[in-house]
Amino acid sequence: PKIKIKKTKALGARVIFYDRQKDIREEIGETIAIKENRTLIKPFDSTHVISGQGTAALEVIEAEKNNKKFDAAIICTSGGGLTAGTSIVLKNHNPNCKIYTAEPAAWNDHQQSFLANKRIYIKDIEHGICDALESPFPGIITFAINNKNKVKGLSVDDTEIIEAMRFAYEEFNFILEPSGAIALACLRSAKIKFKDKKILIMLSGGNISKDRFYKYIA
Repeated sequence: PKIKIKKTKALGARVIFYDRQKDIREEIGETIAIKENRTLIKPFDSTHVISGQGTAALEVIEAEKNNKKFDAAIICTSGGGLTAGTSIVLKNHNPNCKIYTAEPAAWNDHQQSFLANKRIYIKDIEHGICDALESPFPGIITFAINNKNKVKGLSVDDTEIIEAMRFAYEEFNFILEPSGAIALACLRSAKIKFKDKKILIMLSGGNISKDRFYKYIA
């Protein structure tokens, strides 16, 4: 999305483009790090990053006035860092809390991996509207943490994601990109499963142009 490129450049970064269907961004990053003698900070497969992302759940717990523990959490998931950090925090707060990843139906590598009890690699699938979540495989560290914490997977199609975007806008005046609305979409899709439960969902990401947003929800 152009808005992500613009905001990234505004922070002084050099943006390097690649073919999402053919190239592997992790390999590109490692090559640059070696060639330019840089330190590669991985977006999810790092214990430091996982710890930092877990503080999002910690803030929610600390802000919860009645101190009622969450029965479950649904987390938008790419490589699994936010889910891993969240699962550590929530399991410590309530060992019975159930954690779920939220992914696009065509890019549900975590959902497939949890069922297979091993990391599944998604290949040769066209990228969809959730550009921030379409990592082809779970991280090595993140999958180990999430699998140990008995995380399960949920997934939804584009129509359900757009319906969630529309709902968040109409009910709360939130403008969410598709990746940011997917946890809400999974909750709405599986509402019978979560009936009468206290659920934490992460609405993460509003990097979408107004034109594209209104086109989606029209």
